Amino acid sequence: MARIAFLQNLWFEWLGIMYLSAVLKKEGHEVELFIGDKDKILKDLTVFKPDVIGVSLMGIQNEWLRGVAKHLRGNGFKQPIIVGGPEASYAPDEIIKMEGITAICVGEGEDAMKDFVDAVMQKNSFDGIANLWVRKETEGSSKIIKNEVRKLENDLDLIPNPDRDLYRKEAFFSQEKPYELFEASRGCPFDCSFCFIHQFRDMYRRKGKGLRLRSPQLVVDDIKDTHQKYGIKQVMFVDSTFNLNKKWLMEFCELFAEQTDLVMTVNIRADNMDDEIMQALAKARCNPARFAIETGSEEMRNGILEKKLTDKQIQNTASLFKKYNVPFVTYNMMGMPNETLDMAWTTIKMNQDLNPNVVNMDLFMPYPNLNLTKFALNEGILSESALKGLSMGGSKMLRSVLKQKEIKEVSNLQKFALALIRFPKLESIVKKLIKLPENFIFDGIWGLTLVWEYSNWTHTSKTRMVMDIFKNFRQLILKN
Repeated sequence: MARIAFLQNLWFEWLGIMYLSAVLKKEGHEVELFIGDKDKILKDLTVFKPDVIGVSLMGIQNEWLRGVAKHLRGNGFKQPIIVGGPEASYAPDEIIKMEGITAICVGEGEDAMKDFVDAVMQKNSFDGIANLWVRKETEGSSKIIKNEVRKLENDLDLIPNPDRDLYRKEAFFSQEKPYELFEASRGCPFDCSFCFIHQFRDMYRRKGKGLRLRSPQLVVDDIKDTHQKYGIKQVMFVDSTFNLNKKWLMEFCELFAEQTDLVMTVNIRADNMDDEIMQALAKARCNPARFAIETGSEEMRNGILEKKLTDKQIQNTASLFKKYNVPFVTYNMMGMPNETLDMAWTTIKMNQDLNPNVVNMDLFMPYPNLNLTKFALNEGILSESALKGLSMGGSKMLRSVLKQKEIKEVSNLQKFALALIRFPKLESIVKKLIKLPENFIFDGIWGLTLVWEYSNWTHTSKTRMVMDIFKNFRQLILKN
């Protein structure tokens, strides 16, 4: 039996880690989660004495991981450190070069992690394990072994239900938290330039289905078990697009409505909706449904962003939501390459017209290897040094690293966007304010309006939302 320690610095639940933990515990291994800075991690691991250390990494955590890995190695920890998650899959060349990292897992990790832990415990080489990139240090030089990914597991029913106990044992993840995360599918057929999915499909070309679905009844059984254990009130699906397979959706919604009294929230595509799907979602107590507008500029949405979604389709879907009394959330971005201030204002105007129950408004961050990031680099509005600085902990969520006309005004407008959508009469004063330098007061306005909006769609109290932001403020907002 091995002892596996998963590390993170953010007080968020990663469903991927829950799946890995479930697979490893099924094999008889002991798995624990440790959250904190490098000093707390060192203290916790000194007591736990892991055989393997794992990290699921997002770009905003890169600098934290560098510090943790260096700190552990400097204090005598020789256990292998393996890194997975989005950043390992989409920026592998950067992550594998981090000091102290033994291996990274690209693509889906359940089988690869199991094989890696087995190899470590049996003192066998893990150099040839599919999905792994392995860093070998020999005589002062390093060599990176890059293995191909294995075939995808097309039958998601064979993967154990996620180990939610891993997080729930922490008091913070149980306090005033009425929802739980679920996944019914994996994969997406679209090619949005701001998403990593195109890389994932290239990685697994001819190695599995593009869209894989769990059996509807199995998903409902998982929900019922989780509800019985934790008393949840809302089922939050993290699937990128819940309405890709109409037959599956209709069957699931019927089962969910009949066998539970919970509410659920899902992501949908606005160009794949009709009355039947909306009736099914309404019957299944969908509250809210979530869909992405991205920008009010149809030209930008279907040009640079490659969203393939018209204004008319967005308007029709919003009308369907209102017809069937299904609350809905819109996802939006500002600060995109070549976006003008006028374009940003169209995003606010569209949301004012649609009047969603909840609005999300992000500032675009150019993560490595996105098609949209490559476009910005080619256009000369993003420098390699700025992109590297982003991965080193600079800017975080509040400041754009793009160098283009009106970007400061657009960035400021993003801070006021949620308030403007709810209170259009603020427009005249905001048009003056956005000309001022970016500042922490504007950031605070964005934070407060974000808490208000999000507390509505997660069914979480505003107290809980403030707790989330406070817990993660330094990592998400401030520089490390």
